[in-house]
Amino acid sequence: MLALVDDEVHALRVVQLALNVDLTLGARLAGEVKPKFQRETVKMISALEVPEWLKVELWGKTRSSAATPSLIQSLDT
Repeated sequence: MLALVDDEVHALRVVQLALNVDLTLGARLAGEVKPKFQRETVKMISALEVPEWLKVELWGKTRSSAATPSLIQSLDT
């Protein structure tokens, strides 16, 4: 249902609130927003203060192509 939300601020707020409650849920919702909002939601995951391996797991859970650059950068480090 989050893919139907046209308001970027509302969609990003839902993802942020979900990340505050459950990282896995937040990552899944980050990948469910409209594709034009997914770059911002992936940045939210990147900004989390968690170990790098957990960020990689969360980027994978988004199932978003917007997470690809972050995953590639993680491999380079």
